[in-house]
Amino acid sequence: MIHGAVLISAFVIFWFLALFCLLPIGIGHADPQTGAPLKPHLLRKAGIATAAAMVLWVIFYALILFHVVNLEARDDESHHFLTWGLVKTLSTGTPNSAAIRKARSSEGACRSVSSALIA
Repeated sequence: MIHGAVLISAFVIFWFLALFCLLPIGIGHADPQTGAPLKPHLLRKAGIATAAAMVLWVIFYALILFHVVNLEARDDESHHFLTWGLVKTLSTGTPNSAAIRKARSSEGACRSVSSALIA
């Protein structure tokens, strides 16, 4: 089961992403003194951002429901596939064992570097 905080934060991220993509579109004329747009249409852009975020969130949730994306932390090959997204081939559906070994060794190297920095 996915924690509600993950779903809410995903929606917030999608909303802000959509809003910031929409902000420069259609700003019209600017005030000569301040440089601010005279009619920024913020409510319209917020509405469009909400609709776009809903669509992206539904796609995100569907990917979770159909187990295309697995957000559970596990120490098996599927976890390493999600960590290194290019490991799995789409045709066979099986992970590449050499790439998984590389991912595991890279994770070990990161742990040893971080423990050396802390010490």
